[in-house]
Amino acid sequence: MKKVKLSILVLVLGILTSMTQVSLKDNAYFPMELSEEVTFKYTDTESFVKNIDLKEKKLLGGKEYSVRLIQYSWGKNDTTYFRTENEIVYYYDEKSNTESVEIPNDFKVGMTWTSTDNAWKYEITSIKAKLKTPEKKYRNLLEIKATQLQNRDKTKLTEYLNYYKKNVGNIASVTNGKLMTYKLEKKP
Repeated sequence: MKKVKLSILVLVLGILTSMTQVSLKDNAYFPMELSEEVTFKYTDTESFVKNIDLKEKKLLGGKEYSVRLIQYSWGKNDTTYFRTENEIVYYYDEKSNTESVEIPNDFKVGMTWTSTDNAWKYEITSIKAKLKTPEKKYRNLLEIKATQLQNRDKTKLTEYLNYYKKNVGNIASVTNGKLMTYKLEKKP
């Protein structure tokens, strides 16, 4: 009897897991809503960045975006805007007043695209990347290489590898072969 109950529990959990994955259809690598703030730690310093879902929408260029506040430990704040359509994640750039693709749908290794303002080029470099952070080992990550084309963002480096975990979102960035930021699993 215990084996039957355990089998039923495993079956129900499997069905619930499948239903959860289906419900995250917009783009499972970039959830639009965050259930809590997400903190990224810089590896070389005590600095960190918090992503906070403001649970509000903003109309930009006739399209509705989810609003996130980015708080840096050194006092700077930014607001970012994201939306999904047809399982494509879009980002609104206030510097150029343009919308660009953050994560495409139906992607495959080697796929490339450029931001609308031609400031950044992106390439899917892996869909099964592995990465170890000080807190966790990850597998089956989406790896996107971002290359700055115009040196418009002078405070940013020229190339990043950004890592995304399905049903979690962004978990780390690597530059010059070295882990730069990573998602904290525990709140600081």
